[in-house]
Parts: sequence; C-alpha cells; structure tokens
Amino acid sequence: MSKVYQPDTLVSELREIQRRLRLLEAGAPRGATAMSAPAPVSAGIALGEPFAPARPADWPGTESAEWEPLLRAFVTPGEVRLFIETVAGAGTTGRVRLLVDGDSPATELGAGEEVSREVVELDIEGELTEIVLEGLRQSGNGSVRVAAFVLPLS
Repeated sequence: MSKVYQPDTLVSELREIQRRLRLLEAGAPRGATAMSAPAPVSAGIALGEPFAPARPADWPGTESAEWEPLLRAFVTPGEVRLFIETVAGAGTTGRVRLLVDGDSPATELGAGEEVSREVVELDIEGELTEIVLEGLRQSGNGSVRVAAFVLPLS
C-alpha cells in the first residue's frame, strides 16, 4: 500500500512548534533525547556560551543571611578571566564570593544598590575545575544578585 501525502494541518504544525520549544527550553540540542551535563568552558578561542540576562532583576540572587550558591561553571586548564557583576536591592547590602573547587574564597566582593564589576584572572591547573559564586545578604530586605562571564585567555 502506498502512502498518501497529507499536507500539514494547523494542529500538526502547532505540535511540532511545541516539541521544538520544549527542546529549546530544556537546552537539548536538535534530535537529542536526554539532557547531558553542561559542557565545560574551554580555554580555547570559541566559547559558544549563551547570552546572560541583561537586567539585574533577572540575575540569580539570594535573600539568605547564609552563603548560598548562585552560579557555577566548569573550566578546563588554562588562564581565564571572570567578569563578576554584583548588585543588591534598595536599602540592602551583601557579599559575593568566588570559590574554586570548593576551596576558601579566591575573592570576595561587596554588593550595594549600584551595579559593580570586578575582573578576576585565574590560572587553572590540572583537571576540570568547578568555580562557584556564592552570595549572602548582610542587611536590608532586598536580594543580592550576581552575573558572571568567563573568558579564556590561553
């Protein structure tokens, strides 16, 4: 029996759009069936990293008085430069710290009502390394927020 060509209907097109949207939201590549672990940031030239939210209100944040992880990345050996931006809500102050493989802070930054930027350079040795940015609120009722960008230097 031969197949008869049937043009797409609006319903079939909607289903295909919904399927593609679910894949995009899950971050899965085209044709993937399961989510894989995030790829490490290579010390090579091309990054292929997605854009980060531009509005500080959309950055990950915390209202906790205890250190709370907000961002993490995995980097391969080599020199990297991190651009770390911090901000706190109105009347709020806080701290953000950078941990390298869970060790004591590589750097600690303040967070106030104005967005501030700090540039940190790291020389990653050995194997795949996890870097984590943690935040805490010291005073006030708002959130402490952070955004970060990793750029390879070598």
